[in-house]
Amino acid sequence: MKKKLSIFIAVFFLVLLTVALAEARIIRIEITRMESPTFEGTIFGDVGQYEKIVGKAYGEVKPDDPKNAIITDIDLAARNARGMVEYVSDFYLLKPVDMSKGSGILFYALPNRGRKLTFGFLHHGSPTNFGGNDPSTAADAGDGFLMKRGYTILWGGVQGDLFPGEDRVTLQVPIAKNPDGSEITGRMRAEYGLTAPTNTLYLSSSPYTGQTLAKTTHTPYETISTDNCTAILTKRVHESDSRIPVWNNEWAFADCSTVMFPGVPDTKKICLKDGFDPNYIYELIYTAKNPKVLGLGFAACRDLTSFFRNAERDDAATPNPLAKGIRKAILQGISKVGNFVRTFTDLGFNQDENDQMVFDGMSDVIGPRCISLNVRFGRPGGAGMQHEDHLFPGNQSPSPGNTATTLWLT
Repeated sequence: MKKKLSIFIAVFFLVLLTVALAEARIIRIEITRMESPTFEGTIFGDVGQYEKIVGKAYGEVKPDDPKNAIITDIDLAARNARGMVEYVSDFYLLKPVDMSKGSGILFYALPNRGRKLTFGFLHHGSPTNFGGNDPSTAADAGDGFLMKRGYTILWGGVQGDLFPGEDRVTLQVPIAKNPDGSEITGRMRAEYGLTAPTNTLYLSSSPYTGQTLAKTTHTPYETISTDNCTAILTKRVHESDSRIPVWNNEWAFADCSTVMFPGVPDTKKICLKDGFDPNYIYELIYTAKNPKVLGLGFAACRDLTSFFRNAERDDAATPNPLAKGIRKAILQGISKVGNFVRTFTDLGFNQDENDQMVFDGMSDVIGPRCISLNVRFGRPGGAGMQHEDHLFPGNQSPSPGNTATTLWLT
């Protein structure tokens, strides 16, 4: 009888372990940089000093789990030996050196197009960090609004279409492929509204993702061919105006930044013979390839928060630097990622694989609509403002889901 009971217990725990390994979660964290203390040793009231931890989180999701199946093209992403879809997220933590003196509140500040905006909005006196980068000095801390209250601040990658850069928090996601392994293609619409003349743009360029080759932050969806015979380029002054054709011999899929038109053929760029005129809205319809599974950004936000909030260590026994130090979590998105907050909630990602609530409060700032993240050939960095880019899918307003509210926890 005792032998049978022992076998039953062993099988029971084996089943539990198998289920745990099949869950979507962060399986490994890699700490690449640590600064302790940071902010030049500034002491923030009773909380004391802060430290900085920068690294990468390796996650995986089970594609047929109902919590993940809503991710567009998740069923067409490559799977590992465990049948899971993988992603890699950058993370950047600011935490009390002594977590016991902190508030136990995790403040997840969503990066806007990879940038850390939180300090510019919440820490009066730190305008140099409005665009993010690497807050490290006492001046970067500003008035220490969050640190004096003992918050742990987290930035994690949620946009899988960003060019890598030291000033960006990024996310690596797989490319969707047809079941036979061939490339997925589809008609793509791009709209260009400029503030200064140029002759060459990335296919992803816009006033919000960068208007020059050097400043474009988002990776473009490549054209299937540099032959533009099936592509259509038009221009118009006002959005409601009739479109004026730009004949195909006047533009090319090419780079004319160093070589005169027709330039150097390039599947990621567009070149206009006489240059792009800021007085016009340009619209390009072309056949693109290799859509990224961008909706994994929602899962990455969910899983990274759940790991830092609940796990003691990863699968490789690397300790969670916040283990047992977090009791509540808040999600904040400013502008573009304010829209992320609304869509995250609407799609049901505020519940982790163990059916636990991820965030206790949310704050969307200047985020009136959904974000075009969970669509094929999505472009989460697009604008959809008053006069431009109204036709891209996923930018509908107002949000059909729950309205996010601001909640400060103490």
